[in-house]
Amino acid sequence: MKVNLLTLGLLGAMALPACSVWATPLITPEAGKYYRIRHVSGLYLTDGHFNSVIKEKADDNSQIFQFVPVAGEEGVYNIQRMSSGMYCGSDNRWTSTAISRSIPLSQHRIAVAESDPEYVLLQNVGMNSPKNCMGTDNTTDGSAVYTDKTGSDTAKHLWVLEEAELYPSETETPVDFYADKQLPDGDPRAEAYPGYKLVFAQEFSEDGAPDHEIWNFEQGFCRNQEDQYYNGDKNSYIQDGVLVIEGKYVKDEKIPNPRYDRFNKSWPSSIGKYLTWTSGSMQTKGSWDGGYTWNYGIYEVRAKVPQYVGSWPAIWSTGMQYEWPYGGEIDIMEYYGNRIHANVCWGNGGRWSGNWNSATVHDNDLGEGWGDEYHIWRMVWDYDHMELWCDDILVNNIDLNTTYNAIPDGDYDHGNGCNPFRDVRHMLWLNLALGGQNGGSLENTPRPLRYLIDYARVYQKIGTDGKAKYSVDEVISEPKFSLKDGEEGPTTSVGMIGETTSVNVPTAIYNLQGMRLNATADELRGSDQVYIVVENGKSKKVYF
Repeated sequence: MKVNLLTLGLLGAMALPACSVWATPLITPEAGKYYRIRHVSGLYLTDGHFNSVIKEKADDNSQIFQFVPVAGEEGVYNIQRMSSGMYCGSDNRWTSTAISRSIPLSQHRIAVAESDPEYVLLQNVGMNSPKNCMGTDNTTDGSAVYTDKTGSDTAKHLWVLEEAELYPSETETPVDFYADKQLPDGDPRAEAYPGYKLVFAQEFSEDGAPDHEIWNFEQGFCRNQEDQYYNGDKNSYIQDGVLVIEGKYVKDEKIPNPRYDRFNKSWPSSIGKYLTWTSGSMQTKGSWDGGYTWNYGIYEVRAKVPQYVGSWPAIWSTGMQYEWPYGGEIDIMEYYGNRIHANVCWGNGGRWSGNWNSATVHDNDLGEGWGDEYHIWRMVWDYDHMELWCDDILVNNIDLNTTYNAIPDGDYDHGNGCNPFRDVRHMLWLNLALGGQNGGSLENTPRPLRYLIDYARVYQKIGTDGKAKYSVDEVISEPKFSLKDGEEGPTTSVGMIGETTSVNVPTAIYNLQGMRLNATADELRGSDQVYIVVENGKSKKVYF
């Protein structure tokens, strides 16, 4: 195999202080060609799934890369893994990680090493100089690659680029489980993610109620000592190209609190004799083996978030098996406390207790007027990792080798050490919570306030899963909803709880994720599912 040493030409003022270049013209990697990246130790940069490592030379594509030029940035490249299509990137601290989209943390400059001009330095554009070079702490097979090196260690921070060939793929052509479902020519969603297919799309283009064949709606006080009463489907409606989930102040309407007991000072009796707020919460219908649930894929939701103290909107999911958190929780987006949150949670060995991997972005970093615009929230979920995005901000990137449930001693439904982000299907959940443990005071929150969702889409890699029910709206529309928070519309689409609501809690049926169902036992019979039935203050699991 022919080997060429590749480095980058003069960068001049663009050079980074700790990794400066020689003033000699050098060869650049060519777009479309394939390369190995040899470490100064003689080992090779290797796809380590979530991160990168150095290993002995291997005869497969785990060590084959392309340098993809970044548009408008001369001499800047994404280093793309041919084994997965992901880019070599950084977690913005020190760890190398795979990244699915081109952002500064996935982009690199190539500079000749001052200490040895036969080698180059790989400088991460998103990392701060002088600690922005790719390197290792050790030189043994399997050593981890880091992204915060200075480039000064001639035994650990230097690299050589070698031309290579792509190995033929031994994998069979994946089966398209939805081959009979095709988008029309020119539909922008068709090629949004190469290798993926749109299998679910709620575009919210037609005024009216959300589709009850697709969505469940929560009813009642549910969790986190929140102030709102979830009002079934009455606070969720489609108008002017968006799904509106409306938080409505109703204290003056004197709607009885169905959980009020004057001798009980705990939540939700503590809300008072009358309800103060109502809101909406909706979840795609499905089960552990199908319906509108998915195992891996790309979730994409375009939404305008009410950016107020007291507001707690979310795009999230819980798994379709096992008690929380052993089925896993994914928070693609929560907003509260002047910041966006992106989290996952799994079981830590205790009941109702979990391990959290959490990340936030503060309002100050989002910029003025951020809450006035629509933003795209995206989860990229595959076997190795899960990325949670807001537009082009990678809020959190989770290594799914770290998310196995601990095995508890208790006799309950915990999944026996499974990984809830590999072994469990997840749905899509949209809700607007108010106040409670995290939302904050509602004293100055606009009345009403609205969480606006332009669309909700799920893409799956062709050849994976195939159990999800296909449903794609054909009509795409731009949001035209113009009411501002605090303004009442000429005709409200929000219905209220009847005055005759009983103080006594009636028989209720919940799914295993804790969402109350608008269905009777007779309607569920024959569904081949397990539900939680609450009757006379006691709960039990029932197989229908």
